[in-house]
Amino acid sequence: MAVSRTIKVALCLPWYNGADPDCVAAFLTFQHYLGRVQERLYWLSILNATPDANFYAREGLEGLTPLDSWDKTGSAEIPEQFIGTNIEFLIVAMVGYSLPGTAREHCIDAALASGADYLLFYDDDMMFDCSIFFKLLRHEKPVVGALAFTARPPITPVIYKFTEGANGGVINNPVLNYERDALQKVDAIGFGVVLIQGSVFRRMPKPWFSNPGAGEDIQFCFMCRKAGIPIYVDTSAKTVHKPRYAPEWHDEGMFLRDRADDIEKAKETK
Repeated sequence: MAVSRTIKVALCLPWYNGADPDCVAAFLTFQHYLGRVQERLYWLSILNATPDANFYAREGLEGLTPLDSWDKTGSAEIPEQFIGTNIEFLIVAMVGYSLPGTAREHCIDAALASGADYLLFYDDDMMFDCSIFFKLLRHEKPVVGALAFTARPPITPVIYKFTEGANGGVINNPVLNYERDALQKVDAIGFGVVLIQGSVFRRMPKPWFSNPGAGEDIQFCFMCRKAGIPIYVDTSAKTVHKPRYAPEWHDEGMFLRDRADDIEKAKETK
């Protein structure tokens, strides 16, 4: 099997003080998973074989467990479109910055200097299944995010549509009726988990995050819109967001439950 291409992916961590204590285990599991992906693609490229149920035993690699046998959902198997591709991973961590936009800028500088083709950002208070990586990568879009929800009530998707505001400004409105389990083009997304092609940053001048504080992700999406760069969200790539000042973690199930309650209450008031 000839290696058709090599993709370098920078895992960008613009974290204030490292992974949230409740998310450390998920972070380490994801790092382990990415290492296994890189290992498997390497072996497949040099052994001129495609994976099947007996691949590892047949090649004398019984000690190397197939990816899809230890992932609890069975969804972490390498998609066919990436067989024959080498994927190299590197970690770019900018820890200790109080302003997220500033940390993201430094992550991008380091990732581009390393020759990264993709930058995978995820925040320190997010959890998700390992399969989220290939769910986003398979689309090969300039900017594609996972489905995430706000950390504070009211719980809404961090998926937005722009409408015209006063003095030529824009208002970002949450998209409540998003397409379920689908790739959807939108105006803006939050950066809880997002995969961005390195070429996007080369098409736009610095600073990429002109708002260094909160809301820097929406500002970036607005810049993409002006540059003609489309934004997508894959609502099948689901995340769980650690809440602020609440016991339950925020995910799609909680959002749909609360939204159904709101609809029923609205009916009762009529």
